[in-house]
Amino acid sequence: MESKKSIPQILADIWARPIERDEEARYQSQMAEHHYLGALPSSLSDFHGPAY
Repeated sequence: MESKKSIPQILADIWARPIERDEEARYQSQMAEHHYLGALPSSLSDFHGPAY
């Protein structure tokens, strides 16, 4: 039997980072397809600031 992870254990496995410039098109496509708010307006696409 497989042991189940607790919510804190699941959350510990999640990480987030700003998208890279070369990921912008895929990010917008995925947001438009899957997020309830849709894609960000293009005027906000530079919101994340300079690429690191």
